[in-house]
Amino acid sequence: MDRTLLMQIELNGERKFVRGAVKLLGYFPESQLTMVRLQRLHEAKAAGFSKELETSIELWYKIQSHISIKLRWISHSQNPSFCINQKADIVLRQSILVDETQSVAEYFWSQLHFLETIKDRILQIRSEGRPNPDDDSYVGSLDVSVIKEKTHKILTEFCVVESTDYKLGQIDSIVERVKNRTAVDVTDRLWSVLKYCACYDDLKDVLTFIFKIASRSNLANIPSNNNRLAQLIKSIAQGRLAIPILTGSEPFELLLEIGLEKIFKDYQIIFHESKICNLDLDRVGRNSAGSGSRDASRASSIRKSMYDAVPSNTTQSRKTAMLSRAGTSEDHEDDGVIRNSYFNADEANMKIGKLAQVHLLLEHLLSIETHLKLTSIYPQVAEEYFSRPTVSFEEMRSKKTDKLEIPILNNSIIELVENSSPYIRKVGMTSRSKFRTVESIFYQSSEPILPTNLFPQLKAEGGEVKNAYWCLEYTKISNNWSIS
Repeated sequence: MDRTLLMQIELNGERKFVRGAVKLLGYFPESQLTMVRLQRLHEAKAAGFSKELETSIELWYKIQSHISIKLRWISHSQNPSFCINQKADIVLRQSILVDETQSVAEYFWSQLHFLETIKDRILQIRSEGRPNPDDDSYVGSLDVSVIKEKTHKILTEFCVVESTDYKLGQIDSIVERVKNRTAVDVTDRLWSVLKYCACYDDLKDVLTFIFKIASRSNLANIPSNNNRLAQLIKSIAQGRLAIPILTGSEPFELLLEIGLEKIFKDYQIIFHESKICNLDLDRVGRNSAGSGSRDASRASSIRKSMYDAVPSNTTQSRKTAMLSRAGTSEDHEDDGVIRNSYFNADEANMKIGKLAQVHLLLEHLLSIETHLKLTSIYPQVAEEYFSRPTVSFEEMRSKKTDKLEIPILNNSIIELVENSSPYIRKVGMTSRSKFRTVESIFYQSSEPILPTNLFPQLKAEGGEVKNAYWCLEYTKISNNWSIS
């Protein structure tokens, strides 16, 4: 077959004439694709050019099926080599399944699913004016009498909570401890019970039961959070408010707010105790103006420095950081009257989306911890990942996979691939004369470069060979003078 696949002619912005061709060289064992052979192919097109040769080399290695690293460096030697340069630029690429995670953090992803479901229930009720009669719990349900008994204990019995000793451990162990931790605040503990209500009527019934307990002023535990349910309980207990009658989507709105706050605290503890960073949702999805000028010292910040940057009153800040509007008169009062609930669809979408973004970062870090053990890059990965724009939870799930690609400065990762063969090799050779520049790019892949169902002639004859590559050659010739 004719192995020339593409011809290209272009006039670039500087009005320089450029032409190029892509040619399939074939399928070769690694031993036949030596740097010397590639150099000869290039020099055949650059005869009479300066002996100065610039060679860029890229090697892609698979560490796991979903993790690969790229090593790239430039050589000005007349005898370039595929031997790894210890000072090579390193790029980490990782892909995780969004909705099929099997990590220790799977529980928190299921909580985000439930919060999204509650939000959808609220929108349905607001649209149709009544709850869906077939509305069932998505978490599993408990009998309403059991839930009332548990809520009664939360409100009326003193609870001694032993502080959890997280120490400086691995992220997965900290995630497990946070998952099983005993919450301190009343509404956080109520969330762990109210989410098991089987239906709308049960939830409304239990919330009314909570308000009646508060009206008797026999609370042993006063909510310290500043969400709407906490405000209602405190106002009723202090005699400033009669027992409210919840209507429409209000029960779900109260449940959504305390659920968002509880899961944010969980993530905040995980990130703080793992020495990743001080988690602030206001910084998630916000691409800072100066992100392009980050210097290397900032990129290589280690866990310890990020930990020291966390203020000592982090525990207190966890109570209010999630809902920045929670304490404003606009949200809690309307002409001096405390409103039963507050809901804004755009805000709810944004908060759930940001929490999902936090979770996917956590999944990436768990994978890096398991397979690479590069703890020093956690803050850098977090900073880069949080600069991404936030999308809705539904859009995030529709992507199926979430990809991370980030340059890293820790070259200890090279030790993992020194004795293995890359699955992709890319060599670029450039030679210049006074009037012309010739660039040859040799792209080599262990897998077929073009789909074999469309190009059956590209199937390797005799089957795949170990450590062999399909090789494309792209030659680009440009003039060093402008067209007048």
